[in-house]
Amino acid sequence: MLRRYTHFDYGIITEWARARQFPVLPQEFLPATGLIHEGHCVGFLYGTDSKICWMEWIISNPNSKSSERNTAMNELLDGLIEEAKRQGFLIMFSSVEAANKKLTDRYGSKGFVMTDTGMNNMIKDLR
Repeated sequence: MLRRYTHFDYGIITEWARARQFPVLPQEFLPATGLIHEGHCVGFLYGTDSKICWMEWIISNPNSKSSERNTAMNELLDGLIEEAKRQGFLIMFSSVEAANKKLTDRYGSKGFVMTDTGMNNMIKDLR
């Protein structure tokens, strides 16, 4: 079941992130637009002041059944794409670790094209 993410889901996604040895993003860094597929995966849509949006923090539950997780991930991406269109965005951007071929291939099956390779993502804490 795909639904809107709420702050009450934060504990679940931190468990999934830790289980996958991903960094746990503080809750205040998550955007207002997020979707969660109950028990399987979550993803977020960051809006900008232009017609481009950023899809990120796609995390799946490593303990869910692989076949169910696969279906849920496809539904999650479709849902985020549709939400981006509904909000008026014309381009969707996302970063995928080069080693994550599965997610890269999944994005490709949804119409994403690879623009850069061998790139380092950089972040600066402004606090």
